[in-house]
Amino acid sequence: MNRITFSICGNNFLAEHNKTKSGKNFWDFQLESSPLEKSLPKVITIEGSEHELEPVITKTGYKKPLSKAGQIKTSTNIGGISVDISFRITHMKKGEWYFWLKGKESSPSFAKQKSDVSETGKTDMDPEEVFKEIFGE
Repeated sequence: MNRITFSICGNNFLAEHNKTKSGKNFWDFQLESSPLEKSLPKVITIEGSEHELEPVITKTGYKKPLSKAGQIKTSTNIGGISVDISFRITHMKKGEWYFWLKGKESSPSFAKQKSDVSETGKTDMDPEEVFKEIFGE
């Protein structure tokens, strides 16, 4: 199975393909490194497509400045499989950069759940139904 390729500040990285115990595909990459440039990038490339970083919003609703953290949520096709990708990069207090990319095979129930969510982030579905659709229990 193919790896997910992405580049930051002209440096290329590969997220390795793995499988869960139930056989679902996922990709994972994590790295803490010295800064690749003076400031965090505004754009990264995933599988040949450029994506602009968006602010990270904390659980309390605070929007972190892009000089401290950025994220991307997107989808792509890897080896014939539709993959949902999340990427985040953080400029840590100690000066290092920490970034990760996670990809998981898109599932019909995940797509359905996303389409049932309103702009306020709430769904009309019963929480137990959502849990059962996602986790199959």
